[in-house]
Amino acid sequence: MAIGIFADRDDLVGRAVEYFLNGAGNGSLMHAIPFVYEDEGLAQWQESGRDQGHTIMGIGLMGVFCEMAWNQGIDCYGQDNNRFLKAAEYVAKYNLGYDVPFTPYTWQSGPSSTAPHVGWQTQTVPGAGSRGQARPVWDQVLGHYAGRRGLDAPWVRQMAESLRPDGGGGDYGMTSGGFDALGFGTLMQYSAQTGRRIARLQSFNFPDRYVRHSGSTVRLEPTALPLGDSQFRVVPGLAGPADGRISFESVDMPGYFLRHANYQFGLVANDGSAQFMADSTFLPVAGLAHSRLTSFRSHNFPDRYVRHSNYGLRLDPVVTDLDRAEATYRMVD
Repeated sequence: MAIGIFADRDDLVGRAVEYFLNGAGNGSLMHAIPFVYEDEGLAQWQESGRDQGHTIMGIGLMGVFCEMAWNQGIDCYGQDNNRFLKAAEYVAKYNLGYDVPFTPYTWQSGPSSTAPHVGWQTQTVPGAGSRGQARPVWDQVLGHYAGRRGLDAPWVRQMAESLRPDGGGGDYGMTSGGFDALGFGTLMQYSAQTGRRIARLQSFNFPDRYVRHSGSTVRLEPTALPLGDSQFRVVPGLAGPADGRISFESVDMPGYFLRHANYQFGLVANDGSAQFMADSTFLPVAGLAHSRLTSFRSHNFPDRYVRHSNYGLRLDPVVTDLDRAEATYRMVD
């Protein structure tokens, strides 16, 4: 993923994402997180039965992978109903000293003649080795799920708050804690937790155009410098952040939000009313035309999505392939 981004190789980025989603080994989402306990909002990490040093390191590495993808407009964080968040909550809860459910996990490492990993083995309880180890990985996870998406992450939050600010190197001893993760989590993600993420909405089918405002008028227009009128602060949904609902506040005009009225969009000052908050709240979902991008479902009209038509912004039902293309966006940080 990193090399693909650095070299501007979309094929390598795509290969990495495809492996994350469908790969045969333990680096893929479903294998790294084999069991979900939906009623508890938790999911078992693949190495949880081994020890907690490797388990926490895995959370950090998957977080970095998801963040790199996110910055390319690809949502790996949200795959399979935020499966990674549930795993991070599981690992954080156990390392805070609480019990977690555990499903026996059977594994094999190497051929039967290779010691010490001979044949198949089964883990039956969470591994207690290195339990409670400090590693600078938690603000990375919290910044996305709680900050950008407004989701509840109580165990991850406790871990992040107990360790903040993240460090690196020998700050966590001279073994692996501060060397496997670079320690920039607090610096890069704390602002997201406080609702300060800024993004532009790039059209899927007109990638040279972005959602922009001129006064109260909102349209899809080619980008231009300065970028202010195409930048929005992504904040927890004014009508409530449940399920990651968000609202878009203008950077140029603080206190003004993208709002629909009679299915047309404008940039309108927040009057504090329940109607305003409902009209300006949206649920991000997997892109209707491209699952790695994003579409925005209306909070109060859940059968309608934010779409453009003749470059104007509307709230409409989605039926045709053209509708789906016009209702899909890349969120560019």
